[in-house]
Amino acid sequence: MASFERLQESCEIKNAYQSSAKMEQEFTKKSKTLQELLKSKFEEMHIILKVKEKLAETILHKNLQQIEMQIKRIKKVPHELFENTDIWNQTVTQLLEDMEQNQHEPNFISYELLDQKKSDPSRIDILEEGEKLID
Repeated sequence: MASFERLQESCEIKNAYQSSAKMEQEFTKKSKTLQELLKSKFEEMHIILKVKEKLAETILHKNLQQIEMQIKRIKKVPHELFENTDIWNQTVTQLLEDMEQNQHEPNFISYELLDQKKSDPSRIDILEEGEKLID
């Protein structure tokens, strides 16, 4: 009986050996397939990434150009205009505050806001000056 068991055991070993060769072939085939699949997927992702990179660069370039144009437009505005606008704003603010403080006095007249250019051409019409600044 021992020899029968040995024979049976040797048959199992032989079958396992034969199936191991088959498993090795399948393993080799599947590993090559997986390596090729991995490589092809990374190549696809690389192409997609390149396209997205170009798109991002295009958008960034466009936005940087727009910012640069805005900066150039701002630089074209004369500094003197800002100074004149600030002076005019302070003057008008003061006149409006004076009117508000004196609104209950019936005899108060803000002559600065009236059209005084007809009687005195050297006077500056505050409203006309503000319109010039806006233009």
